[in-house]
Amino acid sequence: GSGGRFVDGNTIRIWEPASGQERAVIEFHGGRVTTLATTTDGRRLASGGLDKRLAVWDLAALVPAAAA
Repeated sequence: GSGGRFVDGNTIRIWEPASGQERAVIEFHGGRVTTLATTTDGRRLASGGLDKRLAVWDLAALVPAAAA
């Protein structure tokens, strides 16, 4: 699968469920992250926060695919 996701304030943590190893820490939002959603194929993650910013992340490369 695409891994687990966890939000702590303005930080998004992504890990591999099978190993429990953290894959990435994303600190993009200037305010608390309020929304996370993945595509049905598990390849992208969308995040939105109180800072009114939206980002779409490529989960394989762990980089933003788009941001506003």
